[in-house]
Amino acid sequence: MKTKPSQQSVGILRTIGIIPDILVCRCEHPMNAEHKAKLALFCDVDQNKVIEEKDVEHSIYEVPLELARQDVDVYILEMLNLHVNPLNMNDWRAMVDTLISPQEGVVEVAVVGKYISLRDAYKSIYEALTHGELPTMSMSRFAWWSRKISRSPVPKPS
Repeated sequence: MKTKPSQQSVGILRTIGIIPDILVCRCEHPMNAEHKAKLALFCDVDQNKVIEEKDVEHSIYEVPLELARQDVDVYILEMLNLHVNPLNMNDWRAMVDTLISPQEGVVEVAVVGKYISLRDAYKSIYEALTHGELPTMSMSRFAWWSRKISRSPVPKPS
């Protein structure tokens, strides 16, 4: 993992008057202590405030759990001189568990459209169905169909 791009980004922020108190570093693999120490030193941030935001395995909804595990909420509240209450993420964790392993099975959904090869063109539909999965404890599996008459679904959009 390279730390230089992060160091340069912080340097640019400093030139325009933005001085970070916390660094949240996106990464594909876990950061080791050496990387955190180097970033803390060259970016003038406490080492415990160099936060690893490793890619999550299943869903974007896992991110708050990971940030809470690293006490990001505590750091922010303390910096704002606000009272720190114990964090209860049980309901959120249950929601994430339901998304990852639904108890009520899979619902097949056919999505038909003109721009079906462009996944983002129908993003609101996919997100709405994903959110609808939660109370039903099910999962949606999509089949994409072009609006042109066809007897077989198109390949999964990228």
